[in-house]
Amino acid sequence: MIKQAIIPLAGLGTRLLPLTSVFAKELLPINGRPGIEYILDECIDAGIKEIVFIISTKKIIDKVDIFLVPGLGFDKKGTRLGKGSGIYDQLLTNHLNSTFIGITDKNHIVNKIPSESHDIQMHILITHDEIFEVDL
Repeated sequence: MIKQAIIPLAGLGTRLLPLTSVFAKELLPINGRPGIEYILDECIDAGIKEIVFIISTKKIIDKVDIFLVPGLGFDKKGTRLGKGSGIYDQLLTNHLNSTFIGITDKNHIVNKIPSESHDIQMHILITHDEIFEVDL
């Protein structure tokens, strides 16, 4: 069984200019979703638990003000239900001074979602027609 995926993302996307002057190559949308999301979904579906990204030091992000985070559901305290791989929690742990905004449908906000110590809470939840500030 394959346990690890190594995904090279070090290229600067110069062949795709001017598109890559706005988005990193791996974030360019394909049918409305970032290209990297398709790769991650395939890895998760295949049961791969360890995903390694090979990046260039020219692409390292030092500070991010806002993260827009999708989820299968959220509770009113900002707990996110994802696909269970912890990829977003790992990313957000490195940016705890940023604002985390959960994007969902109003039908996917519930009173309580079980959480663990490593789960990162959202600060704000946004639906199609409402904005909920979360009381952390």
